[in-house]
Amino acid sequence: MNTRLKYRLVRFISPRRNYPLSNEVGICTVLCHQDVAKFFYCISSFFYQTKHAYPAYIIDDGTLSKADYRIINQLLPHVTIEAIQSVIQKSKRLYRTFPSLMKYHQSEHTPVYKLKLDALLLCPFQKFIFLDADIIFFQEPKEIITWAKSSTDSILYCTFSEKYKKRILKSDYLSTMYALRQMVFTLLKTKSDPFISAHLLCLAHNKFMKLHQINKTLQFLDSIGYLHNPHVDEIVLAIAIAQYNTSTLDPEKYCSLVLLSHQDRLAIPANPIALHFPGESKKEFWKFALAKKLRD
Repeated sequence: MNTRLKYRLVRFISPRRNYPLSNEVGICTVLCHQDVAKFFYCISSFFYQTKHAYPAYIIDDGTLSKADYRIINQLLPHVTIEAIQSVIQKSKRLYRTFPSLMKYHQSEHTPVYKLKLDALLLCPFQKFIFLDADIIFFQEPKEIITWAKSSTDSILYCTFSEKYKKRILKSDYLSTMYALRQMVFTLLKTKSDPFISAHLLCLAHNKFMKLHQINKTLQFLDSIGYLHNPHVDEIVLAIAIAQYNTSTLDPEKYCSLVLLSHQDRLAIPANPIALHFPGESKKEFWKFALAKKLRD
């Protein structure tokens, strides 16, 4: 499908309204070329369910085309896109006295997830919501709206329901990953949540991102050969927020489709507020989006 036709289709199935612009909260994300259309649908569904528009700060992972920039600016008038070259230069200045953080950021073997840390540290909004591009909002996110309008300094994040955790722990790969997280947290003597999922975060500020603490965490992960793991960003975030006032978004309503079997799907509630489509489940995104359009 060519780019122009794809975006016409996305605009057709996306909920479109003119909403007042929020002056309380911004949206932050890291975006790649293949997820631009998903992100537009994601943010359109968020605007629709919250009845507000939000300014956005986007980090280009280095794959966005000139056409992507043009389309994003047309569809999201209150948007700032930070080019990867600018991110690299700003990060070098910010991390120059933190060797483990610099090593993590500059390594060619470090997954692109590292840009999520850059986004949280460089985001210009005092209060903001980090969204992965592959989320659909099906209902009004009342907890997020209440948080956005309040003066609280709390942090909201996603995790998994007890039922879904049991399904996750039956997967050899995922059970090993979460066991390693718990081991890291135990060794570092931090009461962090090993089941944190950083696809949706509500942050009253980015001051919780203490560079010396992040550097110490990455130094430890490097010492055990875990620095290049694709989930290092979530380990760092879990440790960073542990000492602050945190709450989990209802895991029965804010879900992530990390498992794909029929039985695993049964562990997902029938009417979620938001559903995240990571990894292999991305191929299900448009099926759910079109089904939502037909229901609406």
